[in-house]
Amino acid sequence: MPLLVSEPAAVAVGIAQGAIDHYIEILQTRHQYGPASPLRRELSMFQRDLGRTTALVDTAEAALLQVAASWTRQAHDVVEHGIPITDEMQRRLLMICQQIVELCTEAVDIVFRSAGTSATRKGESVERCFRDINMIRTHVTMQFERTWENVGQMRLGLPPGSFF
Repeated sequence: MPLLVSEPAAVAVGIAQGAIDHYIEILQTRHQYGPASPLRRELSMFQRDLGRTTALVDTAEAALLQVAASWTRQAHDVVEHGIPITDEMQRRLLMICQQIVELCTEAVDIVFRSAGTSATRKGESVERCFRDINMIRTHVTMQFERTWENVGQMRLGLPPGSFF
């Protein structure tokens, strides 16, 4: 399951990075209220939003790389030492992948909210990033509340309540 779910998590990181690239272009070229007003890049609120989205996506990417390293290490332990991967270990990696998608969604939400209304029209790059990231969130494997409950149950020595 973690390997399967790491794929949409990786796509989410790419979508969020793309949204930030589009956002930078908007900040560099658009004025806040019209040609007489400052470029958005000159205003602290947009600088702060860009910094925050960068932090969110950098954290998501670092977590994705950690999931890959953990999964590789666990697979090595199975093959080389016969140490099985437990259900809890798999679900904890799944939980990290779900959080990666949430971090990326938060970043895209910030871009969508602050890019301006013209950037959110159907067919615009920011609108597409928003739509695509939210499509990933609708998948059954991204419903993190269930995973949190299952991991909590397992950490308390109880059986999980659902498959994932």
